[in-house]
This record gives sequence, structure tokens and C-alpha cells, in this order.
Amino acid sequence: MKDNALARLDKINWSPYLVKIILLLALGLFFEYYDIFITGYIAPSLLKSSIFNNSTLGLMGLNDIALFVSCMFLGMWCGTLLLGYIADKYGRKSIFTWSLVWYSLCTFIMAFQTTKFGFNLWRFLASIGLGVEMVTITSYISELVPSKYRGRASAIAMVIAFMAVPVVALLSWLLSTHTYYGIEGFRFVIIIGSIGAIIVWFIRLGIPESPRWLYTHGKQEQAISIIKSLEQKTNTTYLASEELLDVLPEQLKTYSDIFKPPLIKSTMILMIFHILQTIGYYGFATWGPLILLSKGITITKSLQYSFIIAIANPIAPMLYSLFADHIQRKRQMVVIPLLVALFGILFALQTTSIWIITFGVCLTLSINFLSCTFLIYQTELYPTRIRSTAVGFVYSWSRLSAVFSGFIIAFIIHSFNTITLFIFIAACMLIISVIVLFYGRNTNDTQLEKIN
Repeated sequence: MKDNALARLDKINWSPYLVKIILLLALGLFFEYYDIFITGYIAPSLLKSSIFNNSTLGLMGLNDIALFVSCMFLGMWCGTLLLGYIADKYGRKSIFTWSLVWYSLCTFIMAFQTTKFGFNLWRFLASIGLGVEMVTITSYISELVPSKYRGRASAIAMVIAFMAVPVVALLSWLLSTHTYYGIEGFRFVIIIGSIGAIIVWFIRLGIPESPRWLYTHGKQEQAISIIKSLEQKTNTTYLASEELLDVLPEQLKTYSDIFKPPLIKSTMILMIFHILQTIGYYGFATWGPLILLSKGITITKSLQYSFIIAIANPIAPMLYSLFADHIQRKRQMVVIPLLVALFGILFALQTTSIWIITFGVCLTLSINFLSCTFLIYQTELYPTRIRSTAVGFVYSWSRLSAVFSGFIIAFIIHSFNTITLFIFIAACMLIISVIVLFYGRNTNDTQLEKIN
């Protein structure tokens, strides 16, 4: 009888049990996005306090926040680049579990810092855990879910992840500008995120290890046992007569392999993509409230508008699920950046609240469509044995880009205006579309072993 265990995994039925696992995994992504977006929403309060420079719109004030943002992304860069291999070596489950604990502990300590150095240090350390977390979770989802549902699974995970944005926006709006028991409100926004992550850690203890990881690391019996359990819990009937693809153990296992044929083209495309997409994504996501402040809007109104716009974040993956597996992901990676460019410029041109919010929502939807697409697309392009290592490497370029792009954005906002900023972002998005159009690969509805 053929050794077709992983091909059987690709035949698993879509079911409530599969959705449950995806949702539990997605809770880890929730706190990554909570942590990323908290920067922009507490930034006005940090500027208002004595911790960072008290000049709301001055160059040095923005550079203080840029340094805070850069410490976050520098930590994520270390996590994705230097620690991504750990998930390939020791397994997906243990790594995404303990990385969440690390994030919670460091974030809780950060909430009680009283100096700029203390905030930046613990921001950096907390972000190391989140860098490992996202790479591991997205790899796990692509390995577990059948090929024809990978886009839908990614969309469901991102619904949970993006719920963090309106949550942190609402908490910041309600708490950041007040003081409770002598403690500044923005500190409670930070503490809530750290405590929630610990709760999720306990919830996710029952998730099984990735069968694909087990299989490619010589633990075939354990992998087959998990696959049989999945078949039972998803009411999947396996027919021995089905012609399924034999799966051979993969030999690729080092960084150098991703720079050799046939993977080098995907590696180069994703490196360029991540350097440029970061400028568009975090240029608006992280700096949104401060961009509104630069338009002359008050701190309170800025947070209020940002909360309204933030509601679009979890709606985006819901809409994305309608076409995620029906339109080639390569085509999505070409068209969606053009939408980001268009709505970004339209947002920058607005001066009235209704149109600022309208195009802010359109821009948010487009940016998050792009996020949903690339998070699953990049995991499909690499073999299981080095998936987390490879994805960690290419994804780390987005974090490294974010370290420097924060200062670039701060400089553009201060020296020019938001229109110039979004023209710059539009140019980055156009380059992405052209590169993927000519060099990208099709991946939809194809077993991972066949893609690679």
C-alpha cells in the first residue's frame, strides 16, 4: 500500500473541529496585532506624558515615537530571522505556545516602565516572542488545512487577528486620556493585552502537533495517528483505492537551500515584497492617529476617528474569505497593492471627517486584504522541513524595513505632508504589483508537496 499519509491529510473535510483549531491558533495572532496597533493608539498619550518628548507634532516628538516603533519591529526581526528555525527543529506547537508566554511577561513589565529607555527595552524584548509566534502559526495553518481551503482558513484566522484592532482602538479611546487610581490610562491598555495572552496560552494546550512536521522529521507513526484522529473528528472517509501522491522526506533544511533553484526566485520576490509592503501597511496602521493629528485633528477626535476606521479590520478578512480560494493568490498579490495605492492617495487628499473616515475604511480593507493574501501565499512556496525557517527569513525583511521606515515616515510627515507620504507608499505598491506579475507563482488548490 502506498505511503500517502500527507495526501490523506489534504483530503480532510471542512468541519467545525477544523475551524476550532484554526480559531485557537488565531488567538495568538490576535495579540500580535494588538501589540502592533497599540503603538499608534497610545502614541498620543506617550507624547502627552513626560516619558517621551512632549511636542506632539515636532520632529523630535515624532522621532521618539519612531524609536518606540522601531524597537518593536527590531524585536520582531530578531524573532523571525534568528528563531524561526527553532519551530522547524522542535515543532510548531511548543514554539507558538511558549513564545506567547514570553510576550505576556515582557509586555506586563513594560506597562510599569517610567523611562523612555525602559519602554523601548521591554518593547524590544516582548516583540521577539511575537516574531516567532506569527511565523509558526501561519506555517502550522498551511500545513494542517487541505489545499482547497487554505485561503478560507487564513481569512478566518485573520478575522480573529484583526479583532484586536478595534479592541485596542476602543480601549485607547476610552482609557488613554484618563488617569485611574493615579495610574495613566494607557498603561491599562498595555496590561489588558498581556493578561489576555496568558489566558490564551491555557486554551491552546490541547492543539495537536503539525502532522506534516512530524512526518518529515521521522515520526511517521505519530503523524498518521493524528491524521486518523482528524479524519474521525471531521467525518472524513479515506478510500484505499484513491490515487494519492506519494510523499518523500524532504532533504532541504538550511538557509542556503532557499537561495538555490527552485526556491531562489520565490525568496527574492518575497524579500522585495516585504521591504516595500511594510511601508504601506505600517505607514497607515501604526501611524494612523498621528497622521490625523498632522491634519490638525485633536487627540480625542483622532482616537475617535481611528476607532471608527479600525472597525473595518475584522470585516476585511470576512470579505476576503468570499474570494480567497476562487481567485489565484498571485493575481490577488498584483491587484490588491494597486488598491492600497489608490485609496491611500484619496485618503491623504481629504479634509472633512466623513471622507477621511470613508477612504480610511477603504484603505484599511485593501491593506488587510493584502495581509491575508501574503500570509498564506508565502507559506505555500516552501517545503515543510524548512517552512518556518524560510518564512521567518523572508518575513524578517518586513520587520527590518519597519525599523527604518518609521523614521522615513516621521521625516516625510514633518518635512512635507500626508499627500507626499501616500505618493511614496503608492510607488512602493506599484513596484510590488509589477514584480509579482512577472515572477510570481500560482498556488491555489494545490497540495503543498506538489507546489514544492
